[in-house]
Amino acid sequence: MRKLLTFIYFFSTLSVVFAQQPDSLPTHPLIGTWTIQEQRLDGGSTHLNDCEKQSTYIFTTDEIIENYYKNYKGNCVVLNTNKDKYTLQGNRIIRRDEPELNNTFYIRDNILTLTFSGKDEDGNKHIAIIILKKTNP
Repeated sequence: MRKLLTFIYFFSTLSVVFAQQPDSLPTHPLIGTWTIQEQRLDGGSTHLNDCEKQSTYIFTTDEIIENYYKNYKGNCVVLNTNKDKYTLQGNRIIRRDEPELNNTFYIRDNILTLTFSGKDEDGNKHIAIIILKKTNP
């Protein structure tokens, strides 16, 4: 009888602990799939065709997967995919393969704004902005 009471106590305690656990752990709002809406370079907007607007940035907890769509022989296909591990420092994304890349991010109302600044091979400074919309959490 004592073993039965101990088992019931253990089971009821375990049930209370699991009932208090959230269904899912909170995740960073950056995690998910983002589709490119607009690109800007040095203040000017660059034209994106319908195929290029299918390009995505996918953020997992530690990896960025960039799929760039292009029109190839009349078909919209992923022409290039980049993958890299990353960490966050405040509003900066630090890529493992490109830690010197100066970039920041800002999220508001499921819109992600990525800002990159750097110099070209001639030493001229440029600022690129990519605006994406969250399409999948």
